[in-house]
Amino acid sequence: MAWSAPRTWVVGELVTAAFMNQEIRDNIEYIADTMELYVQCAKPSANEGIQGIVSVIQTRLLNDPAWVTFRIPDNFDTLLAAKFIVIPKMTSAAANWDIAFYNASEGEAYNTHTDLDNATTYNVVNLQYYGVDFTPIMTTIAAGDICGAQIILGDATHDFDAVGFYMKYSIG
Repeated sequence: MAWSAPRTWVVGELVTAAFMNQEIRDNIEYIADTMELYVQCAKPSANEGIQGIVSVIQTRLLNDPAWVTFRIPDNFDTLLAAKFIVIPKMTSAAANWDIAFYNASEGEAYNTHTDLDNATTYNVVNLQYYGVDFTPIMTTIAAGDICGAQIILGDATHDFDAVGFYMKYSIG
């Protein structure tokens, strides 16, 4: 079930059960059935820094990565949104960052499912939070999967600070 924008009622309009079910019951069920997960970044050589009050992983060299690892919660049903939150260090209409997503169930190789996007570029503004959309490459996830999301500096002039990974999902 999807969220529907609240109706604008008109004076004298007849309130029906169908209207009320959509406006109240269905939208409340949608909200109650939606969960969020946030994971902070990690990087092996830990170019960690502080951007204001936010702990970040700094990427400054070509192919510099930042990633997160996490487990898909047992109550997961459907992915609604997934974004890697970054702070660009420049303004660009075509920031070149490569993204990758790996997932597997317990007992499978870590890279059983691998999805990449090395073609998309991003329209970003210097020092303004930006969510790099991972939803299109997270097509094979299931409850209980162990996952890794990675963002890589694809152009040495398109630096960013990686903050974390956000996922919104419906529960089953």
